Amino acid sequence: MRCEYKIDRKIVLGDFLRSKGISRRMGRKIKSHGKTMINGKPARFNAVLCPGDILTVEYFEEINANIPPARFPLNIIYQDDWLMVISKPANLSVLPSKKHRADNLVGRIAYYYQKTGCDRNIHIVNRLDYATSGLLAVAKDGHTHHLLASRALARRYLAVVRGIPAPAGVINLPIGRAIGHSIKRAIIDSGAEAISEYRLVAARAGLAIVEVSLKTGRTHQIRLHMSAIGHPIIGDRLYGDGGERLLLHSYYLAFVHPHSNRLCAFVNYPNWYENVVENSQKMWYN
Repeated sequence: MRCEYKIDRKIVLGDFLRSKGISRRMGRKIKSHGKTMINGKPARFNAVLCPGDILTVEYFEEINANIPPARFPLNIIYQDDWLMVISKPANLSVLPSKKHRADNLVGRIAYYYQKTGCDRNIHIVNRLDYATSGLLAVAKDGHTHHLLASRALARRYLAVVRGIPAPAGVINLPIGRAIGHSIKRAIIDSGAEAISEYRLVAARAGLAIVEVSLKTGRTHQIRLHMSAIGHPIIGDRLYGDGGERLLLHSYYLAFVHPHSNRLCAFVNYPNWYENVVENSQKMWYN
């Protein structure tokens, strides 16, 4: 990690770093494994910065070399020195596990790093379920991960559901772990707050495409919420009738870039979207 800041006010170096989202914990790491420089000269955290100074911060993160690389394709939508936005295919685990050790998203990224000579780490910012496809953000260092995680990520999903729901709605139902089940979730009064907003996009022959926006990020939230209002997602094996593939896709992801402060917005439609819409009755709700 290497950052440069042009100073516009008089401030203590340590206070300036905290104003940029660098936590005390990260500050200790920078002290131990990095350096801070004012106008190219080493400086301590209690040094005073003045207008016009250039502060350089470097942090050398230890690379995790224990991730088994997976030699499979990786669909990179965007990439810079700090982060990546990737479109994950359906039926792919994000993290390695005993069941998904040979192929998983982190392993695919590790192979891509190996192939391109990228000496960085892998920090998943927003996870997706194994069966869910679509966009997710990956930070290349812990500081960028911390900054992204502390900011709001706008996420929108497209799903094909059974039945025709109302044109729009808000689902506010608490979610907790289902009793006696390690994976499945349930709507329970003592669960964590979970809020989803949806709107109807198109409908035909007892099926509908809905766009869903998350206000919270609970495990299986969209799947469970749509099932709870009587419109399970096609292909859902836990909360619906099952099938070969879950038709749920994270198609929109937006955030303020933690280093440039630019608004970054990405759109990636699923391969099933156009076919379903073209064959629908064109019932559009704007």
